[in-house]
Amino acid sequence: MEYNKFEEILNKTIHEDVILTLLNKLIKDSKRFTSKFNLLSIKDRLVKNILYSVNIKFGYIYEKLFEYQLKENNFKQLISKVENEKGEKLDIDQLVEKNNKIYLIEQKIRDDHDSSKKEGQINNFNKKINFIKKIYLKPVHAFFWFVDSKFNKNEKYYDLEIKKLIDRYKIDIKLCYGKTLYDYLNMKSAWQEIDEYFNQRENNGYNISDIDLNLDKNPQKNFNTILKLEPVVISKLFYNKQLNCILNMLFPEKETIKLLKAYLNKKCIIINTKNKITLEDKNYLKAYEAVNNFINN
Repeated sequence: MEYNKFEEILNKTIHEDVILTLLNKLIKDSKRFTSKFNLLSIKDRLVKNILYSVNIKFGYIYEKLFEYQLKENNFKQLISKVENEKGEKLDIDQLVEKNNKIYLIEQKIRDDHDSSKKEGQINNFNKKINFIKKIYLKPVHAFFWFVDSKFNKNEKYYDLEIKKLIDRYKIDIKLCYGKTLYDYLNMKSAWQEIDEYFNQRENNGYNISDIDLNLDKNPQKNFNTILKLEPVVISKLFYNKQLNCILNMLFPEKETIKLLKAYLNKKCIIINTKNKITLEDKNYLKAYEAVNNFINN
């Protein structure tokens, strides 16, 4: 993996997911951002929310990084979102194949959870192994992996439970911390690479708290992000006058919102030619009205 690809994966997730999360939170809990009884400024509250969202999403970001590294090392990605015979949906972090062997990887960032969460994690891991072992006739290797080796609060518990799973399923199952998983998969250089990239990112002085809240600096990109919101959500966002000060901070030149208005206007023109208007059509009409009012005020 080149460093620019590493940055691309991180920044894509940070930007798109965090902006969408922020806009949804503005709708659901606008008072928390606009209340005067707070020592933080509105800008600081927005930044605090973004920082929290990024931290929460780091597990997902690392999944994407590791997925890319697996592909680079000739592991074939298999369908990882499955449903067992009981109708339970199972979301396997990494399910790959190489040399006629199946690799199931349960991926966590830190082993620092309390007793209730660790029990739930092992139960889910058990269900995934049980399902995968039934549908694949090839040898299955399962890994319960914590990325950050500095945290191993429940290592004894996990080690004991995994020994029980080995006895039950008679397959290779390993508990891993940090680079040990890369060692088992013969990907030592990939661990050195990712470790170096995180050091480089830190040494470059990157600070996400310096994030620019002016979304109009890249209107096309942020317009595409906003389009992922449902029209009814867009209506709520721009109809809420309490949020005007925040929206003006995020879109000071309103360039992003002008692109949104043009898009919704085209939708409305088509809708107005219909003989019968659906509920979704009505939501688009309301979204256009809300966005248009915001621009003109």
